[in-house]
Amino acid sequence: MIAIKKLKKIKSNFPILGAEKAILQETCKDFVNEIRNSKVFDDMIMAGRSRINKGSKNFKSFINNSKHAKRLYKQFNSFSFYKKIENIFKRKFKHTAWVSVYQPYKFQKEIFTPKKKYNSCELKKTLGNSHNKTVVHLDMNFSVAKGGYRLKPHRDDITRYYNFLIYLNNIPKSNGGCLTIYK
Repeated sequence: MIAIKKLKKIKSNFPILGAEKAILQETCKDFVNEIRNSKVFDDMIMAGRSRINKGSKNFKSFINNSKHAKRLYKQFNSFSFYKKIENIFKRKFKHTAWVSVYQPYKFQKEIFTPKKKYNSCELKKTLGNSHNKTVVHLDMNFSVAKGGYRLKPHRDDITRYYNFLIYLNNIPKSNGGCLTIYK
């Protein structure tokens, strides 16, 4: 579904890859309609973005009723996809200090991170004390934002190895609708 061969290194202080048109335009249109037509969301965050979160009944229903969501989920939710992405990052950023010291040895398809903030004790319980036998899993949500939605600068969850942001819109950069990476 996603043409990962289109991923190109983006000049940044961080290891970032990006791609334009990595999903066929017709598929994007259909996918957007499937998300927009969803009648049930799990929550609304930051006063304008409705989400369907992995692990919820709504997510399972959405995956079963959306052929594009099902394909995307199936592509991403595998150890082989994780290894492909890891290899692309290793190859494209081999001369940088950005490396994962603890290589995951197992991928758990059904695990997800509950959507709440952790304090350090809770995070330690979730991750454990030993990082030499790291287990990875896919966290995923499908979101739709209302007009005027914007997100303040932030840093995503520290437990993530890779973040994927897939924008299925055609908002011109002059009107917003773009990602800005800060130092």
